[in-house]
Amino acid sequence: MKLASSFKVEAVHAAEALIPPKVVSRAVNLLGGEDSLDFLTIYFAERIADDDVLSAIYCRDLNSKALVQLQKVLLLLALSDELGELTSGSKKKVYNQNILQKHVRLGLMEKEENFDRLASHLADALATCQIKDTRAIFKTQRRFAALRPLLDITQEHMELQSQQIESIRFPFLGKFASKK
Repeated sequence: MKLASSFKVEAVHAAEALIPPKVVSRAVNLLGGEDSLDFLTIYFAERIADDDVLSAIYCRDLNSKALVQLQKVLLLLALSDELGELTSGSKKKVYNQNILQKHVRLGLMEKEENFDRLASHLADALATCQIKDTRAIFKTQRRFAALRPLLDITQEHMELQSQQIESIRFPFLGKFASKK
């Protein structure tokens, strides 16, 4: 599924609605700035949409614009100057990240190879964007890989929350269900 060029402009503007207008990050600047990030995100989303496994995860609930938005926000988290604080800080900061929760809810972390596929598509998108600076490519891939443990923490927390809700809900219903 290739995204039309008119869609590219719309997707970039839609993504900007979710993101503060001035995202200043040394890693984004190393990539070539906001415009390079926009094109990288679009190429990244195209590869996800063309992947049978990942498109089953992302494209069942998202249209193309939403997929581009979602991936841009994830890339911005990976490229954020605050990523170091997030990876070494409290777990609560990690699992309160809406973008991580969204990816977990969509099912990205159900299989380990899903994240590997996502990272591979990012590498392909970096090559397509013709980013020549190997330092920028390496830094982007390394920072993106740092999201995996954050997604794992978020998934564990969400599963634990779900189990706690179930343990509260079912005994209560069981008590009433047994009195007929």
